[in-house]
Amino acid sequence: MNAKGLSEMLLRAARLDPPSDTVPYAFEKRMMTLLASPSRDLGASLGIAWLWRASLAGLLIMFCCGVWTLSVSKGPVSLALELEQVAYAACCEIGGDAW
Repeated sequence: MNAKGLSEMLLRAARLDPPSDTVPYAFEKRMMTLLASPSRDLGASLGIAWLWRASLAGLLIMFCCGVWTLSVSKGPVSLALELEQVAYAACCEIGGDAW
C-alpha cells in the first residue's frame, strides 16, 4: 500500500473517532511537533558512533598486519606456501594424521 493511501485511511479513521474530554489541552499539537522533529535517541547514536570508531580501528589493524606480513615474507609465493602448510597441518591434526 502506498503512503498516500495509508495516510488517507488513517485520517478517515481518526475523524470517525470523536475526541475525548480526558485528552490534555493541545496534545495533538505537541504530538505532531514530536513526530516532525528528528529522533534523538542518545543511546543508539552513541552506540553507532562507537561502532564506526571500532571499524576504523579494525581497518587500521588489518592494514598494519598486511604491511607487516608482506615485509616479513619473501614474496607472495612464499606467503601462499606458508599458508598452505599451516592449513594442511591443521587438517592433519584434526584427522589424526601426523606429518
